[in-house]
Amino acid sequence: MDYLLLNGRKVCAIKLKQRAGRASSDPNSRGSFPRQINFWCPKRPLPQHSYEIKLRGMGVAPINIRSVWSPAYGSYDVYADVVSSSGMSNAPIRYAVSRNRRTPGRATGYVFFVISWPSGTETERCPHSTNLESAIRLFKNRLRVVPFAERDVATARFDAQVRKAGGGCRRIPLASWSASQSLAVFFRAARAAWRRLPKEHDDDASTIS
Repeated sequence: MDYLLLNGRKVCAIKLKQRAGRASSDPNSRGSFPRQINFWCPKRPLPQHSYEIKLRGMGVAPINIRSVWSPAYGSYDVYADVVSSSGMSNAPIRYAVSRNRRTPGRATGYVFFVISWPSGTETERCPHSTNLESAIRLFKNRLRVVPFAERDVATARFDAQVRKAGGGCRRIPLASWSASQSLAVFFRAARAAWRRLPKEHDDDASTIS
């Protein structure tokens, strides 16, 4: 998948429509980039920012936004120039680094929660994410399945999936909750534990001079 980046962080996935020309090859990239690109983007890029693109099989290169169109159905139609290595000889070069899936103890990006009450259990694996907000929203939604008469004795926990030293993955606890406790405190504890975990996406990209 291809991405739009800002300061080395993913803004959103993009879909290339057209490409033209060929920018100068960069020795730190795995291929040469097109000189001009046209792509669909679900978020509106702002021309004053210094964006980059991460193209699958090529690496990362800075771009200059030339124009942004907003069709009626939501996505933005973006035209941009790719900055060649000759045009940025004094600037830092950012290149893609393959994610290291062998280092033990690093979070993979998947979070689980379990809600239990006397007559049932709800277990959910949340979509891959770099933060807990989507998992928390999903947890609040699933909490509604607990029968009203049993809410006072419900319990729950958040777990994170991390790599094991011998290969594969395991789950470690982030935070636990019982109905007598505040959900806000539970969510804060889970977020704090998640922030402390080293994650595989931490090295999605590196910068060298």
